[in-house]
Amino acid sequence: MKFRLSLLTFLALLISTISLGQNPGLYVPRNIQKTFNQKTRTLDGRPGINYWQNGANYKINIKFDPVTRLVGGKEKIIYFNNSPDTLNEILVHLFPNFFKKGNPRDFAINPEDESSGVVIEKISFNGKEVDTGANSNFIEYRGTSLNLKLTSAILPRSSAEFSFDWNYILNKESDIRTGTIDSSTFFIAYFFPHIAVYDDIDGWNDFQYTGGVEFYNDFANFEVSITVPKDYVVRATGELQNPAEVLTDKYVKRYQSALTSDSVIRIIDSNDIVQKNITVSNSNNIWKFKAENVTDFAFAMSYHYLWDGCSLIVNKT
Repeated sequence: MKFRLSLLTFLALLISTISLGQNPGLYVPRNIQKTFNQKTRTLDGRPGINYWQNGANYKINIKFDPVTRLVGGKEKIIYFNNSPDTLNEILVHLFPNFFKKGNPRDFAINPEDESSGVVIEKISFNGKEVDTGANSNFIEYRGTSLNLKLTSAILPRSSAEFSFDWNYILNKESDIRTGTIDSSTFFIAYFFPHIAVYDDIDGWNDFQYTGGVEFYNDFANFEVSITVPKDYVVRATGELQNPAEVLTDKYVKRYQSALTSDSVIRIIDSNDIVQKNITVSNSNNIWKFKAENVTDFAFAMSYHYLWDGCSLIVNKT
């Protein structure tokens, strides 16, 4: 009797699966079934005829103080709603809130790195400032996310403009994907308000960053200006746009040579570091980078980097 009951149960599941148009015996979650019905995805893994992805253009101005470890930023985002849905809110990731006091984590951090998290100084939506006060009805903080309710909807196949002014203190002792390497070397990642993915499976992907998870982001274009003190060399996602504005002539020539060289060019070697005449003599220099069609942006800086470079031709198919 137990065998017959199990067999009947199996047959019922099989018939249910076949009736949904799926492969027999393969369980498909409801949110995935929905994408097949909407024809945004297909059984063989290829995009469906109605597939879409949202995206954004980010323009970010960053200033970093190596002494205080204060990361200050102003960013403007053009967000493209390519979905068929009307959006009445957006979800923004604030990944540095991993270090905010009281937030859950997968593992312990150095108590010195617990902080107040990201301080949002100002938010604007389509040119109008949003109330960010403690009693605001438009914003809600949830762990490493910020839910922003919109005063007017973002319609399907349209775009909207957001701006954020913000700051936080970079972690010093707990080097978890980002932080202080030594007193003059820093790796700064997951550092800016980043609009979360809105997709055809779950809508807004409201996952919390607790230290042990990976990241799911839309493809975007970035133009980023990074202000750092003299003598610091910056590496970042994308391509450096203004080498002549931040490097002295000797190193500009080496950099430009590396752009077309098949062999390794020593742009900065150990002798150069001792001389300390690598960057131009401004008290602060602004390094500008551009990256297209990437999911994230990060940068690193130090005044004792060695720098090798060469060129590579990549054939796109």
